[in-house]
This record gives sequence, structure tokens and C-alpha cells, in this order.
Amino acid sequence: MKTMLLRRTPIRLLVCITVLSVISACGPKRTHLLTCEEYYQRGINALEKKKWLKAQENFEKITMNFPGCDLVDDAQYMLGETYFRQDKFIEAQFEFRRVVEDFRQSDRTEDAQFKMALCSHRQALPAALDQTATQDAIYRFQQYLEDNPSGRWAGEARRYILENRKKLAQKDFNTAQFYARQGYNEGALIYLDHVIAEYPDTGEWLERARFLKATILAQRGQTQEALTLLRAINLDALPGKVQKKVRETTARIESPQENR
Repeated sequence: MKTMLLRRTPIRLLVCITVLSVISACGPKRTHLLTCEEYYQRGINALEKKKWLKAQENFEKITMNFPGCDLVDDAQYMLGETYFRQDKFIEAQFEFRRVVEDFRQSDRTEDAQFKMALCSHRQALPAALDQTATQDAIYRFQQYLEDNPSGRWAGEARRYILENRKKLAQKDFNTAQFYARQGYNEGALIYLDHVIAEYPDTGEWLERARFLKATILAQRGQTQEALTLLRAINLDALPGKVQKKVRETTARIESPQENR
């Protein structure tokens, strides 16, 4: 009996070793964790090749697993940049906001703040449609300038602010023009006065507002007020056809007898 047990022992041991080897082989493989720098470079490489998901995955590896890495703010910024390059401006703005809020001392903060404003600008609709995004863009560009008056994007921010202000002025002018064509001059004057008072830097739209207001005032017999507006118009800011109309209207009011 003892002899049989001794003979079976090596067989049982061999079976156990084989089973353990199979289990070990079927078990989960160890994942090689890259360094923060390696993930970042992989993300940059993927971004340059427009492999958006790969880029996002690598940047997120850093933001989630390497909170103490020197590149975590860069990774967070580039995560926003990945969405921005896909025209996913809502997602991009969210990621850029995290840079501004979580990494205030980072050298990426200024760029992220500007990109947040640019995301709103890119979402802005034509003048005839809702201007919520346009107003938000103006606010964010102004906020950027307050925090970075001499920042690297200061010139661009001012240009975008003016561009968006012109769009708001155009919307108000178009509304005024609609009311005037419907014969509702009181409503038209409200919008024209708003353009003249609130958007004095908008060139064409300021001068168009002055001209339309002068035309309405002349129709109501308020010729002196109309002439004052007409003479204040900067003709160079207007298209050629509108310039001609301004001159003709001014001449007609100044010499009513000659134009009969």
C-alpha cells in the first residue's frame, strides 16, 4: 500500500504543477504602465496624426493617474485642444476651464482662458439668429483682457470683441429696419438709438443707424435733427450705394425748393 502511494505522489505533483501553470497562463496579464512623459508624447503624436481618441486616451491617463506630474497641466490643456481641433467647442471649453480653475499658476492658464472665449466665438450664430454665444464670447474676451491686459492674445481678443460687437449692432439695425418698413417708426427709433449709443465703434452699422434715423426724422418734419445726423455720418464707413443715398438725402433736405 505504501509503495503504491509513493508511486502516485510524483504523478499527483505533476498534475498540480500543470494545472497551476495553466491557471497562471490564463490569468490577467500585467499591464506595463508608461511614464507620464511617455503618455504625453504618445498623446502629442496621436494629436498630430489626428487620431483624436488615441490622443484623448493618453492625455487622460496623465490627468487621472499622474496628479503630481509636471506635465499634468499641459495634458489637461492638450485634452481641450484635442476637442477644439474637432470643432467640439462645448467639450473643449469644459476642458480648458479645468486648466483655468485647477492650475491657476500654470503657464497654460492664459492660453486656456483665451481658448475658452474662442470656443464661444466659434459657436456664435449669424446676426439674424440668437446671439447668446456672441454675447458670451464678448464677455470672455473682456475677462481675458482684464486678467491679461498685455497678454500674448490681447490684440486678437480686442479684434474678436469688435467683430462680435458689430454683429450685435447689425442685429439691432436689422430689427430697426424691419420696424421702419412696417411703418412702426417708434419701435425703429428705439433700436436705432440703442445702436448709436451702445455701438459707436462699429463703423458701418453706426452710420447706417444714423442714416435711417435721419430719414425717419425728416419724414416727421424734424429736418434740423435729421441734418445734424446726416452731417455726422462718416461716409467712408459705408458702401458706395449707401454713400450716394446719404448725399442725395442731405441735398434734398438742405435745398427743398430745388428738389421739387
